[in-house]
Amino acid sequence: SKPRRFGLLKRPLELSFDSRMVITWYYQTPALNPGAHEVTSKKLQTVLGAKKIEGVTTENCFNICVEDGKDLTAEEQKKLLWVVTTPFEVEKTSRESFLGRDGD
Repeated sequence: SKPRRFGLLKRPLELSFDSRMVITWYYQTPALNPGAHEVTSKKLQTVLGAKKIEGVTTENCFNICVEDGKDLTAEEQKKLLWVVTTPFEVEKTSRESFLGRDGD
C-alpha cells in the first residue's frame, strides 16, 4: 500500500500499512517542559523578529497501530490511556488534539 504522511516534521513520518491496520491516536499537552517551552519561544521570536508571538502550544501524539483490523475494546482503550497519561494530569491527555481548541 501507499505510505501516508503524518505530522508537521521537517521530514514527515511515513507509515506503510494495509487496510487491516487500525491506528488510534492519543494526544498529550504540553509536549515541552517549561524550560524547553521558554527556549523554543525565544528561538521563534528571534526568527520572527518584530512580529510578536502571543503563545506557543505543543502536544505529543501517540500513534498506536493494531494489526488485526479491529478497533480497540473499551477496556483496551482505558488501559492505553492509563499508559500514556502523566500521573495526576489526566485532563492533559485526550483522544482528540488540543491544538486548535480555544483559539490555539
